[in-house]
Amino acid sequence: MDAFNTPITLPMSYSFTSSGGSTSSGTAANTNINPWMDSRIWSKLPQRLIDRVIAFLPPPDFFRARAVCKRWYGLLFSSSFLELYLQISPRRHWFLFFKHKSLKSYIYRNSGGGSDRANCEGYLFDPYSNSWYRLSFSLIPSGFSPASSSGGLICWVSDEAGPKGLFLCNPLVGSLSQLPPTLRPRLFPSIGLTVTPSSIDVAVAGDDLISPYAVKNLTTESFHIDGGGFYSIWGTTSSLPRLCSLESGEWFTSKGDSTA
Repeated sequence: MDAFNTPITLPMSYSFTSSGGSTSSGTAANTNINPWMDSRIWSKLPQRLIDRVIAFLPPPDFFRARAVCKRWYGLLFSSSFLELYLQISPRRHWFLFFKHKSLKSYIYRNSGGGSDRANCEGYLFDPYSNSWYRLSFSLIPSGFSPASSSGGLICWVSDEAGPKGLFLCNPLVGSLSQLPPTLRPRLFPSIGLTVTPSSIDVAVAGDDLISPYAVKNLTTESFHIDGGGFYSIWGTTSSLPRLCSLESGEWFTSKGDSTA
């Protein structure tokens, strides 16, 4: 992966002078080293300052830097570094695309088995470097489709009708968390996901018509997880509006009440 930023031009030149008149081979070797890469400077930097510098790296450069040493490799799993990253790292919005298994269905399906597992991948586009990256989702069970994303997490929902099963996946870390199934059966609901540094909220709302004579499900269920790991089980929070008046700009619920 190519680097995001162009090289930085330093505002001034800098050089070291030898401390004595010795012309030994060791001294001569030191004078030929680029002074900006001299270990006598960088070895004295405090770890907190180094962590702040690393937190500003674009994601591709950060993952390459993890190969330097064990400590840098473990930064991705350090709570203190992740909190620092959320505070000071510049926000870069990327785009994730999935290809359909079949043009006859608008919903992405992962039927599993054989060559179908090759479809379980996404394509990440970085608009800052105009680069594409391929991501594998081999941990996702068969029969699940990507439905929503927020804060670097992707929400996958089960394809089959009934109480919906959901997974939250971090494609860069490779983590996968399963949520409890929804309380009400649904077919193709709308999925909303909101991720903040302190909480995760998931909303499952409505449903598509199973047939022209079916009754549409207008309920909304929500699931909340806070930073301490506490979560509230699925609960019906509100009903969705059924009709919209284009003239007044008001939404009407199934009971006839209107909201602006």
